[in-house]
Amino acid sequence: IGAGCIGASISEILVRAGIYSLSIADSDIFKVGNLSRHTLNLNSIGSNKCTSLCSHLNTITPHAEIKPITNQLLLTSDSAVPHTNIDIECFDIIIDCTGEDSVLNTLSSIELKHPHYLISVSVGFGARKLYINMQNNTRYNFDNFYEFILPYTKDDLRDINESTLPRDGIGCWHPTFPARSDDIWMAAAVSVKNIEKYINTGQSKQISLVYEQKENDYYESYSLIDKCECD
Repeated sequence: IGAGCIGASISEILVRAGIYSLSIADSDIFKVGNLSRHTLNLNSIGSNKCTSLCSHLNTITPHAEIKPITNQLLLTSDSAVPHTNIDIECFDIIIDCTGEDSVLNTLSSIELKHPHYLISVSVGFGARKLYINMQNNTRYNFDNFYEFILPYTKDDLRDINESTLPRDGIGCWHPTFPARSDDIWMAAAVSVKNIEKYINTGQSKQISLVYEQKENDYYESYSLIDKCECD
């Protein structure tokens, strides 16, 4: 869910790793400001992000079957039982890459017939921090996740307020504007490694992770700085 820079990078890693059956949901249009960090290029400007991304991913291998879902994830009701307009039940793994609380709130409002893996990936200001939440359940709850990351997101807000950022040029005005494509690719790679480990080890607990970019004498990549497990 989400065909932005993080979603695009994660999906490409998955396809190149042999995950050929994917559906990507996003209703946004690809704009000039997206070029600095996205895997798409000038040919996709003005087109739906997810349609263009699926076309790109399907050219990576003849085995790929990447399908677009061009409508937004919405909560609807049927006989007073909440459900989404996208059939979440038919997917083994759901990866949220939107960074939007509204999407997590929608997902937490539904009850699935069988447990499904749900992973949420987002980055903070400048992609200096990476936030990952992983669950495997029929109902999703993000209360512990929100509480866990609150001190770190407050740090992000302080950094935003203390920084002077340009508002023009390539790169749309967004809290992660200072992040370059290499920051996003590293965040995506770390995320995929954790998704793989979480699923392969058959985890049932909810796990939240916070990574931070570290630099001493030389650059040290992302380092895990905090972890939370709960039932």
